[in-house]
Amino acid sequence: MARETTPPPQQGVHIEFEKAAVIVKEATGTTLQAYKESGLGYNNRIYYCQVDDEEKLVLKVVYAKNFFTEKVPNIIRMSIFKVQGRFWTKIKTDTEVAGIRLAKQYTTTPVPDVLDWNNSPKKYGHEYLLMSKLPGVSLDHEWGSLDSKQKQDLLEQLAAYIGELKQNICIGSQIGNFAFGANNTLELGKTVEASIGPWDSYQEMMINQLENKLDALQRQDNYGFLLRVFGDQVSDLLHSFKSGERALFPAPQRVFTHGDLNERNIMVTRVQEGEMTTLKIVGLLDFEWSGMFPCTEEYFASYEFLNSEPSLKKGFYERLEHHHVATPHTIPNFNSHAKLIELREAIAPWWVTENTNAEDKEKCLQGLSAALEAVKAMPR
Repeated sequence: MARETTPPPQQGVHIEFEKAAVIVKEATGTTLQAYKESGLGYNNRIYYCQVDDEEKLVLKVVYAKNFFTEKVPNIIRMSIFKVQGRFWTKIKTDTEVAGIRLAKQYTTTPVPDVLDWNNSPKKYGHEYLLMSKLPGVSLDHEWGSLDSKQKQDLLEQLAAYIGELKQNICIGSQIGNFAFGANNTLELGKTVEASIGPWDSYQEMMINQLENKLDALQRQDNYGFLLRVFGDQVSDLLHSFKSGERALFPAPQRVFTHGDLNERNIMVTRVQEGEMTTLKIVGLLDFEWSGMFPCTEEYFASYEFLNSEPSLKKGFYERLEHHHVATPHTIPNFNSHAKLIELREAIAPWWVTENTNAEDKEKCLQGLSAALEAVKAMPR
């Protein structure tokens, strides 16, 4: 029997105006006048909400457990309503709220105010997060129009905020995404992506993640073309790590990790200083992947907008190092750690579906082949 095509994460994820109005009223005491879908978000739906007079809110709609409300005395003029997608339940809402709280408590990083959140679908049918909307626009709207000096100035601001986040936030001793435990105590929990962990060591994390990817490769029909060619090689390589025949390199430093610090999640506004126009960072968004992870991980999840500008990337790394952040230039054995991460991501790419075309499948095959050979060539 043919397998049904997997629907996108947003399918069936909506919140009616009446429910949104109740949430806004209970959280802020204001009346919802209108709302509209932002068009943003892949794993959730985000609504811009117009409330009394000129004030607005943002609602991010989600899906999961345990109701908790945080009152904020002064509502920002715009807020966001975020509705969580079908495949991310409970953990992702908790993680985002926890990451925002930590950034607000321990750093000067501008982040939204959390006005209300609910990680159970029981009351309104979905998890949701109601928060203030930050001013400005996302960096992807401005980056292409900036000159070199403007880009460098903005990257210095970004490096300073990242330095604060990584130096000032340290939770627990394990590796995992932020979560809430009993009585809403902050802790490290399972990963958002695969719901595995938390782990006591880097070695435990890497082996468990490779096991999880191999399991997906073996069980999910959409990876059949990869399994047929490379299944045995992946299984044998994993066994060599588990048996100790191949040793993993010493663990990288464990640090706060945002997990998606890219253009769309950096809010900026233009500032006129005499005849000069500069860009000021006015907010960092989407902490839904945040947690405590090896310092290598951020470089494979964030800063993608610098990949096509190597000189700017080099300068950005130097600015990060100035703010006491380890970079690929200073992390011991970074290239070896990178090869393992690249293998992990190549075994069962998250974006592959039943409808992936032949050209993209060939790229996957080539990518996994190269990743396997690179790891096999590492010193044992």
